[in-house]
Amino acid sequence: MSKEFRVAGDRIRGRLWLDRPTQTLHYELELSDMLDAEIVDIKLARSASGPIIALLGTDRTGSTPIGNANLSSLVDGDAQLWLFTASDPANAVKASLEP
Repeated sequence: MSKEFRVAGDRIRGRLWLDRPTQTLHYELELSDMLDAEIVDIKLARSASGPIIALLGTDRTGSTPIGNANLSSLVDGDAQLWLFTASDPANAVKASLEP
């Protein structure tokens, strides 16, 4: 059983899917107007202001475990993807998750 989310942002698109039995979040992201080498960090945050739910690293594809404390925020749609770049490390490029 899994739950899928669409990533909807101006510069970030893709999909995330949560494998419920293992509580593992998988992701595949497409980036526009930026190279992979520009990515400093990708994070999953609760709402627009945080806190951080998961650290996804710098790869556009991968998976990470989601703990019980953050599971409801993700499933209820109260999460955003934040991407930080080398050219502007203080400001995240943000994208909403849509079920």
